Amino acid sequence: MPILTLVMVIAMFLFWFLPYRSVLSYHEQFQLFVTTFDYFREAVMLPGGLSNYLAEALTQFYIMPITGALIISLLLLLLQLIIHAIAKRLYGTIPTNSYLLSYVPLLLLWLYLGDVNVMLSYPIALISLLCVAWAYTFICNKNHRLIASVLIAMTSYWLLGTVAYAFCLFALLFEMKSKSGASHLVVMVATQSVAIVAMVFFSSNIVNYPIDRLLNGLFYYRIPTVVPIVQYLLMVVVVIVPFLYSVSIVKWVGFALKEIVAVGIFVFCSATLIILGVRFFYDGRQYELIDYDCLVRTNNWNGILQKATARQPELPMSVCATNLALGMTDQLCEKAFQYYQNGEEGLLPPFRREPNSLLITAEAYYQLGLVNTAQRFYFEAMEAIPNCSKSGRCIRRIAETNIINGQYDVALKYLRILEKTLFYKRWAQQTMQLMDDETSIDNHPFYGRIRRSLLTNDLLFSEQEVDKLLGQLIIQNPDNKLAMQYMLIHPLLSRDIDKFMQYFAVLQKRKSFIPPICQQGILFACMQRSIPIPQNLVDNKETEKLRRFATIMSTEGKESPKLNEYKNTLWYYLLVGNIK
Repeated sequence: MPILTLVMVIAMFLFWFLPYRSVLSYHEQFQLFVTTFDYFREAVMLPGGLSNYLAEALTQFYIMPITGALIISLLLLLLQLIIHAIAKRLYGTIPTNSYLLSYVPLLLLWLYLGDVNVMLSYPIALISLLCVAWAYTFICNKNHRLIASVLIAMTSYWLLGTVAYAFCLFALLFEMKSKSGASHLVVMVATQSVAIVAMVFFSSNIVNYPIDRLLNGLFYYRIPTVVPIVQYLLMVVVVIVPFLYSVSIVKWVGFALKEIVAVGIFVFCSATLIILGVRFFYDGRQYELIDYDCLVRTNNWNGILQKATARQPELPMSVCATNLALGMTDQLCEKAFQYYQNGEEGLLPPFRREPNSLLITAEAYYQLGLVNTAQRFYFEAMEAIPNCSKSGRCIRRIAETNIINGQYDVALKYLRILEKTLFYKRWAQQTMQLMDDETSIDNHPFYGRIRRSLLTNDLLFSEQEVDKLLGQLIIQNPDNKLAMQYMLIHPLLSRDIDKFMQYFAVLQKRKSFIPPICQQGILFACMQRSIPIPQNLVDNKETEKLRRFATIMSTEGKESPKLNEYKNTLWYYLLVGNIK
């Protein structure tokens, strides 16, 4: 089956490298792996800490999608290989087609990893546990196995976590296969149970975790209060599958069917399982938010617009990312209504204690020049990570906001943390050198631009007064194009035409800026007030377009299909509703 194995590995790699690569960034940004001995010591002092340490060490490579996809693919392949190796130890020569059974846990784990809260420590713990189980089969004396099983259960619980339960099941099944006797099985179950319970209570006395967390594991799932039943089902499956190689029907399938038929049946069942599993485990709305967040993180504004054009954004944060991308490419007051809008919250959403949402909003504030607010959002995003990890992405941005503010001592504290990482180290060292020269920061293409947009006086503001804050930014720096676009579009999204006209009049005194949507707003205001249309501000084509729109509305109503031609206009948004 080498060809099938190769096909599976390539399929897994392409799956994580292409459509789901943003999930790799999602996992990487919500941890901070520090390459110090103290960090290692603190990690292994917790039950399951070694598997979590190894997982974090590998997860840091997710910053490069190609390595992240390769790591996941190889781990899943290793799971399949060790299961087959255990089966060979159990039964020696086995039917060729029975090899297909070893792919079942691989497929199930692949689907389970579609839940973005499943940590890499879980497959690492499973694989490590199976390697120990494989070694366990080499112990010939049943009394020696009894002693070894107790020691393995205790040490695997401490190093790998609650996958130790799976080893207890494996040892029991192995003794049953070896026909060790009922009394021996009873003694083994009793001693292993006592050993696990003792380890749990021992752990509760030396670490600050409740009993239920220690019983369910600390590092397998990002949300501490949630323990998916699939987590335990997979433990049972990976243990039972090697023993199923002896089932008579499997032997019959292996010998009676031709290999190509068996493989065909397997591929069909696998495809069906994947399709059903993707619908169950892969939350489309959650993945949409993760995709947008990944694009915002890399400042891939054109990528965001391409994604929004291919499929209209639905979530508030997706709308926020789309509007930010439009603003960063100077298209917000030209193409805003070509995309779904959810009101003024689509520009700067209110505070919501959820990491991904906070990160997108923080980036919008950061690009506008509201550095202190961005700093607060990045800090809150890091503190909102469910498993209380730190974030390399957030720490980097917090360091940058302090540099822009001139708070170099605070920035240095964060940079020294990043200096102890693998992939942020070089950037941290270069930034430290940059801080030695104030002029180099002022002339920096990014830090200098943001610094020129800073408000001279820091202030508190209400989320209902964002438009006033944008006005302050423009007064401070009339060249802040992003703030200008946000200020003009803000009242239009909230359907406040009077406020739009006030802001437009003020901005016109500072800088001439009359994009298409602003022209549509002026025309609408003139229509409402029954005043002449200023010819020097509005293009004749926009005027004629409004007249045709108004005629259709007055004669056929807003349900008229003829209005679809005007879906991308401000008037459609104000009078008909949002685009669908």
